[in-house]
Amino acid sequence: MDLSFDLDMDNLPENFVQCDVTTADRRHLILATDDQLDLLTRAQQWYMDGTFHVVRRPFVQLFSVHVFLTNDGCANQTFCIWAYTGA
Repeated sequence: MDLSFDLDMDNLPENFVQCDVTTADRRHLILATDDQLDLLTRAQQWYMDGTFHVVRRPFVQLFSVHVFLTNDGCANQTFCIWAYTGA
């Protein structure tokens, strides 16, 4: 599959694409809002997960970083970074 496509930045939140890296035959997109990055800087623990089952070609893996936020005694998982890898 061709990984050389252009992202339509008009349909993405401002500053959402944090990094778009191509090395050899792989492309990596790192996505997060400024608010999500701020949550990461304030969190005491980060939780990470990688999966191959929810992505569509040309991407083959999704790696995510999350934090848990507590509000009124309830903890909620919040995604902060998505990293897609294409091959």
